[in-house]
Amino acid sequence: MKKNLFFANAAKAAFALAAVFMMSIALASCGGDDKDDPNPGPSPKPNPNPELRENALTLNGKDYAIAKASIIDIGQDNYFRIELATPLVVKIGVYMRLDLKLHATGKPFDLTKLYPEKDDDDPDYRPYGTWELEVYQDGKTFFACDDQPDKGTPCISGTVTITGNAKEDFAIEFKDVRAKGKDGNEYTFSAYFKGKPEKKTV
Repeated sequence: MKKNLFFANAAKAAFALAAVFMMSIALASCGGDDKDDPNPGPSPKPNPNPELRENALTLNGKDYAIAKASIIDIGQDNYFRIELATPLVVKIGVYMRLDLKLHATGKPFDLTKLYPEKDDDDPDYRPYGTWELEVYQDGKTFFACDDQPDKGTPCISGTVTITGNAKEDFAIEFKDVRAKGKDGNEYTFSAYFKGKPEKKTV
């Protein structure tokens, strides 16, 4: 009887040791993936070509909803100001002044090129260029670009496509934008808004 009890106790002990051993292996395998980076942060090199979502913008790899869009007639021929804004808690804004008649064609226009230098035969020549773009947060400018002839600051890469008008469905898409910031750092930016923006006049 004592012999049987001894073997039963030994079997229980062996089973307990095996269970502890298996549990330690499982815990080690679960924790192994994070041992070199227990608190992973954002990628130091965000994807410059993020997937575009409707009514959202992406700045340096981080996504934000677009809460408001406006088109402002600034009273200068065909020039309008387009503004996109995130919720107030984030306070990221996009400002673009451009010749809407020239650029709202449904085709992408290049943000890396300066407007050509003066052509004496062109009565519609624009000495200050045809667009300006600024992305900012709470009064701080991340980057600002333009196509002013000879002395402008174009983007490193990127396009803008504009379709529709303020009275109907309007869409604006910033794609694969890269630009050097005021702080010397490079920024990546994309955005897509589709809907009916608020229309204003100054």
